[in-house]
Amino acid sequence: MVSNRGSSGAMIKIAQPASDGSTVIKDGKQLFAIDGDGEFRSLNTPPDRITSGGNSDVGYRNIFGGRRGDWNHAVAISPTNSGEIIFGSFRPFYSKDNGTAWVGVGFGHEDLHDIVYVNNDVLTATDGGVVMLNRNSNGDIVEGHQFLNNGLNTFQFYRMAVNGNTAVGNTDQNGIKYTQSLNDAEPVWEDVYDSGYGDNSLENDFIHKDIKNPERTFVAYRDLSLLRLNIPYSPDRNNDLIEHHDSILPLRPFTRFIDNASCVKKGISYNNCNQYYNGLNYALGTLAQDPSEKLNTMLLSAYRSRDNARSINEQDDFFIKKSMNSHLDPTQQKPTWTISHTNGNIPIISITYSPDEKGKAYVLDESGKFLVNSDVDNTNNWDIKGQIPLKANDETMRQLIVDQNNTSNLFSISHRHIYCSTN
Repeated sequence: MVSNRGSSGAMIKIAQPASDGSTVIKDGKQLFAIDGDGEFRSLNTPPDRITSGGNSDVGYRNIFGGRRGDWNHAVAISPTNSGEIIFGSFRPFYSKDNGTAWVGVGFGHEDLHDIVYVNNDVLTATDGGVVMLNRNSNGDIVEGHQFLNNGLNTFQFYRMAVNGNTAVGNTDQNGIKYTQSLNDAEPVWEDVYDSGYGDNSLENDFIHKDIKNPERTFVAYRDLSLLRLNIPYSPDRNNDLIEHHDSILPLRPFTRFIDNASCVKKGISYNNCNQYYNGLNYALGTLAQDPSEKLNTMLLSAYRSRDNARSINEQDDFFIKKSMNSHLDPTQQKPTWTISHTNGNIPIISITYSPDEKGKAYVLDESGKFLVNSDVDNTNNWDIKGQIPLKANDETMRQLIVDQNNTSNLFSISHRHIYCSTN
């Protein structure tokens, strides 16, 4: 594996690759592109992307503000046109020529959490709600926007899973919302009410669509449990929202590094912890489903706390958990999970399946160790295939992505560097 670029030390986000294998990375104030052959280049950035007072779009107010560092760095590339790029700053910025020229478009709100392509539509999740960007008759994204907030009690979405006309998102202080009319002029949003999860702040949750069933979503609820949600939801149906268990105890998904524990592990004092990490403590891609038509296996990064505390520390145990078909069975209250791999005290930070090799999965852990299992359904043999040559002792890996069109291309990011492999 080859490191192509050192980070500024700010947030790194990598977009899902386009059909030709190219992708885009947002690293604080900088933008970079990688083409399908692994060639790396810097992109121009618009001159007016600096907000008033000299503060940049890095984090919420500045690079070491200690607050909201993960909230302004959404980036996306059109799945069908690699020349079209959108990134989040104090508003969305759009380029139709591979990042040569940029124009500010859409809803001008600082907290732009996510950008999702739904066919040719572009949706953004912001503190102002769900917003669709406008296209003109030539297909270009232009100034203006359309709010899709009918029925929302709060306007602050964190993350969203989109599956056709169905969307599920987690909101600040008002729990989980869903709609089955996403493509309507005014989608109607419903509450997952009376669930016990509806009145909590769900900033730390991750929403995963069921790639086999558009009426099902999985929610990694904080670091406490994994939920399976059926859409439409009714509190009168016992199976519409269930909590996954591992034997007797709730399944504890690993979704984020607890700041203090991560800093202690790196030898950083508690007082300097927020400035060091700048909120870059989320692990991405910790739940994965086998995309094969007849295989329904699910893999999850999970952990077991030695002291039953909320905080994650280096004494905890970290695993790859596996569920074969039980997570798809609507009549089973407690889906069955087994340990597929034990990784000691090193968290599993990203799991992804090969799109064209049935039953093959890839895993990356916090230390940069890269593992492969060629037959997840039938074996628990995870072979160590390589070690990312980390550039710094304090580096923390965050995400692994496999090119859906060429599985020889792998991309990974840490909070400091970008890595890729073409073999």
